[in-house]
Amino acid sequence: MYFENTRLVNIWKATAEILNGKFSMPFQWYNGGSSEGGLFLFCIDINYRNVEIKIEAGILELPLRKDEYTGCIITISALKNSVERIELSIWRKDFLDRIFKIGNTKTGYKDFDKIIGLKASRNIGRNLPKLFENRQLREEFMNDRYRVFNISTSDNVITIRRKSNLFMENSKMIQSEYENFCIFIDSLIDSTIL
Repeated sequence: MYFENTRLVNIWKATAEILNGKFSMPFQWYNGGSSEGGLFLFCIDINYRNVEIKIEAGILELPLRKDEYTGCIITISALKNSVERIELSIWRKDFLDRIFKIGNTKTGYKDFDKIIGLKASRNIGRNLPKLFENRQLREEFMNDRYRVFNISTSDNVITIRRKSNLFMENSKMIQSEYENFCIFIDSLIDSTIL
């Protein structure tokens, strides 16, 4: 396939090798007003502490064919089977959140609770102080303006998703996103939420 030597494919292959993951790029045809074209789903599958992690990005075929990509936006997801249903949304509070006291679930870390909004299911509320006891993790959330986290359960599978709005231009950037995501996964496992 002539896509194999494009700059973006090489970045993803190198990242998969560094992270000991498996790279794939399944193709989906679509009709977006053009008779040809489609979308690749770039994916790196990694097993981390018995949790299935996927680093993904949707890549349009035509710009990939012409090697026009210099980077992409990624989503990192983790999947774990569970009979327990958990929900957790994490976001940076804004003016309206403070006025209407939205996201007032507390962790016990005042600086963190002032900046970060949380909405958690009742069954994990007691575990939140343990989840955020890692200072590095709290500081990452407090200093971050480009990522959103969400944890949800559907069909006995817990999905942890981190959407980044940063443009990933090289393997080191993707690797850094993955390593920061793993700090959160470690905290979820250590606090017995996951």
